[in-house]
Amino acid sequence: MVGKKKKITIAAALAMTAVLAAGGAGYTVLRAEQTTTSETAYRETAVQSGNLKLTFEEEGTTQVSAVSQIPEFNVGTVKLIVDEVYVEAGDTVEEGDALLKLTNESVEEATAYYEKAVSSAESTLKTAQADYESGKLDAEYDRQDATLALESAETTYNTSISDLDIDLADKKEAYEEASESLETYQSNLENNTYYTNAGIESKEEAVSEAEEANETAQKTLSDAVEDYQSATENFETLLKKLNNSDSDDISDLKSEISELTSSYETLKNVANTYDTASETATAASNALQQANETLAAAQKEYEENQTTAEEKVTELSTSVTELEEKYNTALLAYDTQKLAIQNTYDAAVLEGNSAESVYQAALVKLQASVDEAQETLDELKEEQAAFLALENGVITAEQAGTLASVTYEAGDTLFSNVAAVSYYSTGTITISVEV
Repeated sequence: MVGKKKKITIAAALAMTAVLAAGGAGYTVLRAEQTTTSETAYRETAVQSGNLKLTFEEEGTTQVSAVSQIPEFNVGTVKLIVDEVYVEAGDTVEEGDALLKLTNESVEEATAYYEKAVSSAESTLKTAQADYESGKLDAEYDRQDATLALESAETTYNTSISDLDIDLADKKEAYEEASESLETYQSNLENNTYYTNAGIESKEEAVSEAEEANETAQKTLSDAVEDYQSATENFETLLKKLNNSDSDDISDLKSEISELTSSYETLKNVANTYDTASETATAASNALQQANETLAAAQKEYEENQTTAEEKVTELSTSVTELEEKYNTALLAYDTQKLAIQNTYDAAVLEGNSAESVYQAALVKLQASVDEAQETLDELKEEQAAFLALENGVITAEQAGTLASVTYEAGDTLFSNVAAVSYYSTGTITISVEV
C-alpha cells in the first residue's frame, strides 16, 4: 500500500561537559537532583520557547529525532533491486537530489505488475458494483417477502393452529368411533343379538305350526280321497245294478233310480269335500315350504351377520390399537407443534419488523465491498503514479536536510515499510543526564 513518512528517533551517545543556552526549538532537558538517600532522582524540564540557561557538568546522552523517507509504492510485491546508491549517512541533500537508482529490469517488472494489478482491481471494482446492483435487488426482494410474510403471519398462525386442532380432534374421533364399534360388535356376539334379530325361534315355531297344519290337511285330504273312492264305487255299483236290472216293475225301477240319485248326490258332496281338502292340503304344503324357506333365510342371515361381526372384531381390534397410538402421538406432539407454529409466527414478525434494517445492513455490506474495491484501485493507482513518477528508476530526496542514515547498498532488495533514507530533525532534542 502507499508508504507514509514516519518519524523515528536516532540516538547518539556522547560524553560532555556543557553550559547550554537554548531558545526557540522544542527541547527537553533532564536534570538530576540530589536527595537525602543514595537513590538517583530525575526532574524533567520542557522548554518550548525563550532562553534557558542551565549549567551542569555530567556525562549523558543526546537524542535527536529523524524523519524517514519510505517509498510510496509497495515494494514487497515486485522484487526491486538497487542498482546504484548516490549518497551516504551525513550527506546534506536538497529536495529532488538523486538518492539511489533501481535496476532497469526491476523497473520494467514493477511497471508490468502495476498495469496488471490496476486492470485486475478495475475488474474487481466492476464486479463489486455489479454484485451491489444484483445484491440490492435480492435484498429488496427479501425485504418485500419479509413484509408480506409479516402481513399474513397472523392469518397463517391462526390457520395452522386451527389445522392442528382439527387434526387432533379427527384422530380422537376416529379412535373413539372405532372403539365404540368394537364394543358394539363384541356385545352383539356375547348377547347373541344376531340370532335374536334374525327371529329364528319364531320362524322355527312357524315351521312347526305349518308342519302341523300340513299334516292335518294331508290327513283330511286322505280321508276325502277314501270317501270319494267309496262314494264313486257305490255310485258305479248302483248304476251298474240299474243298467243290469230286468225288472218291469215300475216301483222297483223308481226305488233303484232314487237310490242311484241319492248316491250321486253323496258323490258330488264327497267330490266337493275332496276338492276343498285338496286345496287346503296344497295351501298347507306351500305354507310349510314358505316357512322353511323363511327359516333358512333367517339362519343364513344370522350366520352371515355372526361371521361379519367376528371379522369386524378382529379388524377393529387392530385398528383401535393403531388409532389409539396415532391419537396419543398427536396428543403428545400437540404442544411441541403448537410451539413450533408460535416460533414460526414470532420469527416472521421479527423478520418483518426488522426487514428494513436488514435491507439497509445488506446495502451497507454490499457498499463496503464496492468501497474496498474502489480503495484498493485508488491505492494501486496512487502507488503506480508514484512509481511511474520515478525518472529512469531513480528515487530522489523528498526534502532538504542532513541524512541520518542510508539503508541500502547496490545489489540490495527494497523492503516494504523500510526507509530508504532518514533525515535529522532538530525539532525535538532530548538530553538525558544522570547525576
